[in-house]
Amino acid sequence: MSIAHIQDDPPPHSHSQSNKTASPSLSKRRRSSSNNATPFRGVRKRSWGRYVSEIRLPGQKTRVWLGSFGSPDSAAVAYDSAALYLKGNSATLNFPHLAESLPTPVSSSRRDIQSAAAKAALDLMNKRSSSSFASDSTRESVYRDDCTDLGSEFWMGLEFDFEGEKKTVSFDEVKEAPLLSPLSFGAVSGDIYDVTQFIDEDNLLSLPSYLYE
Repeated sequence: MSIAHIQDDPPPHSHSQSNKTASPSLSKRRRSSSNNATPFRGVRKRSWGRYVSEIRLPGQKTRVWLGSFGSPDSAAVAYDSAALYLKGNSATLNFPHLAESLPTPVSSSRRDIQSAAAKAALDLMNKRSSSSFASDSTRESVYRDDCTDLGSEFWMGLEFDFEGEKKTVSFDEVKEAPLLSPLSFGAVSGDIYDVTQFIDEDNLLSLPSYLYE
């Protein structure tokens, strides 16, 4: 009897081996769960990068799927829309300051709750797009003002030297000065010489004598 009983008992180390075999899978699930977690209530991240929003109905185990979104805050504001409708003032929201602007479902049907959640996410995206456009316009205006100021400061401090005498030219004087035709290249004492005449070394010997005076 004792021999059969000993043979029927499993080896003492078999339990430890089974635990070691199961532990990697359990730890993998835990790591996966922690990687999918987000700081927002009712939002989970999928393995392919999208963010899913869902909410549990009050007093039930049923969850309502609100949609899949490209950013966590869009999914979070979708959750807020459903939570505020289902739980009222007792709801814990991700963005409490947006509570008054959240769209309200027209009924308690699953589809209407999902539609309001999707509209909340879309409104958030539109607000951010408008804010980004306004910021870009402001930066462009500041850039133009800086360039104008820089041009004024440049001309205000510009000095020209006429026969040893310095003269400061203001920005307004430069703007109001008439445009003059540029002098022809090679013009000397009213005579115009072709530029090619100065390229040949032989022609350099035949330059007018008054150029050497």
